[in-house]
Amino acid sequence: MLREFVTIPAMRIFLGTALLLLIALLAPAQEQPATCRVGDQQCTPAATPPTKSERKKAHHDYEQAKKLVEKDQLVEAAELLDTAIELDRTVPEYVQLREAVRQKRVSTCIASGDKLMSSGRTVEAMAEYRQAIALDPTNEYALQRLQDSLPTSPLFQAAPLSPGLELVSQSKPVVISPQPGYKDFHLKSTSRYVLEQIGNAFGVKVIFDESVANKTIRFDMDGVDFFTAFREASTLAHVFWVPLTPKQIIVANDTQALRRELERTISATFYISNATSAQELNDVVSMMRTLFDVRFAVAQPSNNSVVIRAPGPIVDAASRVLENFLTRKPQVTLNVQVFAVSHSMTRSLGISLPTNFQIINVGAAALALLGQGNVQNLINQLISSGGINAANSTALQTLLSQLQNQQSNSILQTLSQTPFMTFGGGKTLFAVTVPPLTATASLSTSDLQSIDDVTLRTAQGNAATLKIGERYPILNASFAPIYNTPQIAKVIGNGSYAAPFPSVSYEDLGLVIKATPQVLPDNTINLKLEMQVRALAGPSVNGVPVLSNREYSASISVMNGATTAIAGMINSTEQKNLSGLPGFSNIPGFSYLASTHTKQIQYDELLVVLTPNIVSPAHSSADSTEVWIPSS
Repeated sequence: MLREFVTIPAMRIFLGTALLLLIALLAPAQEQPATCRVGDQQCTPAATPPTKSERKKAHHDYEQAKKLVEKDQLVEAAELLDTAIELDRTVPEYVQLREAVRQKRVSTCIASGDKLMSSGRTVEAMAEYRQAIALDPTNEYALQRLQDSLPTSPLFQAAPLSPGLELVSQSKPVVISPQPGYKDFHLKSTSRYVLEQIGNAFGVKVIFDESVANKTIRFDMDGVDFFTAFREASTLAHVFWVPLTPKQIIVANDTQALRRELERTISATFYISNATSAQELNDVVSMMRTLFDVRFAVAQPSNNSVVIRAPGPIVDAASRVLENFLTRKPQVTLNVQVFAVSHSMTRSLGISLPTNFQIINVGAAALALLGQGNVQNLINQLISSGGINAANSTALQTLLSQLQNQQSNSILQTLSQTPFMTFGGGKTLFAVTVPPLTATASLSTSDLQSIDDVTLRTAQGNAATLKIGERYPILNASFAPIYNTPQIAKVIGNGSYAAPFPSVSYEDLGLVIKATPQVLPDNTINLKLEMQVRALAGPSVNGVPVLSNREYSASISVMNGATTAIAGMINSTEQKNLSGLPGFSNIPGFSYLASTHTKQIQYDELLVVLTPNIVSPAHSSADSTEVWIPSS
């Protein structure tokens, strides 16, 4: 309801306006309070109270807006009212008049759209309905009329039928069609009576479910259409309604169970073309159930689709959300550079003195034999002494063969090739070998520099894996047949035996990097990193090599195109060995003459540098749209 105010004389208006302009020129600029948005039922008072000049200016704009409303200049009136509310938020009449102007503008747009629709001018009618929705997003009649004016959406079109099927009937949603116009209501009675009166005023029959509680409510509204009046009354009575025919609706208590039972539902299939795994489809189903309270949602990984069954407005809202967020995944390229430096050095310096001596008991005869020269002289002496018969050639050949076979292992042969010293005499004659001295002076160095530059491309949420290194074989099992069996002897004899191939497994040695990018609206890239370095540790255990393993995992945030070092490792090993005579090796200055010094140095360095770049960005915040769904 609008209150009437006494008209201010023209002279007073002129003087007030002049005074207001003078104050505005002399006063310093003040911070303007936040404006009230169209559709607000009340405005929050400003942080500071308005000044006297601001009150006068606001009241003047309010009076001018009333005159414009009488002339049906609603747009200009709304602008003046917005200015008045900005200046003075303490007067509720300003907000009430602006709300009435907004509702009247909505009604005008809807009436104009209906007229254009009846004349076949669908495009102009859609523009009017969209303007009405922009002024009042909760107006169900404008939303429904806009839906009727749109061409048939592919989302709700039936799938092509198989050749052996025929379409017999098709179910379409029921659309309520109340009588056009605007009514005034001033009722204080039971909820059923109020709802019946609203329905009768617009030619709609109201049927009540037994769950509706008949409580007393007060309903006062002026100049409202059917959908606005019934929506507000339903909120007061805590009920909801479902159309049965264009002129008949059923009203029930607003509970989840009754909504699922009475509200009409449709089935829709969403094809998620960029889904790469079944988990992504399950995430879409979870989002549907969480955001829109959709109970019936099924993922179909075979064709990358999600099927849901819900009321029409819910399905439409879900389709718009999926269109905004799931149509395109941002693509990211990852430039990975791996720098590896390795240096090794081995140095040996010194004189190795003998530390092992061999003592041999040598008989007098054996010592005499060593001085004869060779085996042939020994045989001649045996013949002359009658030890062997020269005519027995077989015995001579046997003796020569035995001497030749035992020559390499004979102690006498060892003494004949190695310097020795003797002590004792007769049966106690001993020989002590004198090993040679060894002088060592060696140096071995090795340097390795390696650079790997790799560019990877992946989508948001998908892991990119890089492996640099080699696959090392490890023997798991081998087969040794029993050779003394007749079967094995037979196949070996005919040459058909083939040894079984051993069981071998391969392990990845080297560097493994796994990166999963996540692109944020401000072009920041969150990277979930996992890095693993594996190499041979050195000695084996029972013939199985030991592998060293180093792992790194983290989550970092990098700007688009920025270069960052994600890992750096340095290994430095120094080993010194000393071998020689005990005691003499520790004498300063004499150490290198009595021992050998060996020094080994191993230095390895690894640096991994990563540079992410966004190839195709995600949706910006400006692309997102508001989605309005009915309250439940």
